[in-house]
Amino acid sequence: MPYVEYKSMSVKEAWEEEWSDVSVREKVEAVDLYPEIQEVIRRYLTGGGPVLEAGCGLGGWVNHLAHRGFQVIGLDFLEPVVRKVKDHDGSLTLLVADARALPFRDESFRYALSLGVVEHIEGGPNEAILDLLRVTKTGGLALVSVPHPRAAFWIGRLRARLMGRPAVRALLGRNAPRRADRFFQYTFSRREFRAILEGAGCEIVEHIPYGFAPALFYAFPFLRTRGGRRNYRLNWVGRAVCGLARRFRLWFFGQMQMAVVRKRAPY
Repeated sequence: MPYVEYKSMSVKEAWEEEWSDVSVREKVEAVDLYPEIQEVIRRYLTGGGPVLEAGCGLGGWVNHLAHRGFQVIGLDFLEPVVRKVKDHDGSLTLLVADARALPFRDESFRYALSLGVVEHIEGGPNEAILDLLRVTKTGGLALVSVPHPRAAFWIGRLRARLMGRPAVRALLGRNAPRRADRFFQYTFSRREFRAILEGAGCEIVEHIPYGFAPALFYAFPFLRTRGGRRNYRLNWVGRAVCGLARRFRLWFFGQMQMAVVRKRAPY
């Protein structure tokens, strides 16, 4: 069973708070933190599109794809976020919509992306994945990613358990944590994620971990250097570990897992 993470606010409230404190420029620049995704885009998105990103947030990947010459449409369920991206770059094509009910005809896109989105659907990711595949052309590719149990996950769970103990909080002089009773996201094992994708009737072309710099930054403070939390700057030891993790695809140090899937037949 996937691990369920709760927060003291809803998914919508959590993302509204998160994106309100981030500029579009920061997210555009943040794509460089994920060379694994950039490499997948270079290898698999070899035609001109069209491309859909369902759950584009502040538009980092929409911007990246548009500047690589793709005809790309981004959508997100938060209207203020979409407006913020449009205000930054009016040339981008953006819509407000729900990833579970995409406002497009069947087989509209050669490629579709949904990165770090479907895990936030309390009813499970199946509905959103099926609709993403519905709008993807037969033989086309979809890139889908979700969290998986990595170093930061296990360390975070241990920390939460310890901070839940009154004796530990008293020793550290901390107040009781805010009550976390509202669903935020699922974390899937590799096997669970593959089973969901195979159940959707698609072919898994490649399945990789990614996001090593953010995972190392959060899990191991001694690998950090000075700087804001959003740039995930690592010291020379951290950069060396990150380089090895990327080269050898060390799952334990990846923030996320991504599958490249091919749609086999019309839906």
